[in-house]
Amino acid sequence: MELVLVTTERLAALVERAKQYGPVPETVSEVLFEPGTFQDDRLDDVDDVIGGAYDGH
Repeated sequence: MELVLVTTERLAALVERAKQYGPVPETVSEVLFEPGTFQDDRLDDVDDVIGGAYDGH
């Protein structure tokens, strides 16, 4: 397993999404577990995956 670095600010953003949309880890696991630093563009990817899941895509 690779190491993923997440700042407190980005972790809080993920928690807010989980509160808003319910349990989403399995939905966004590919984005969450990409090796490297968790950048803002990865939050955009998480939003895209969540949006697609709720739109039925």
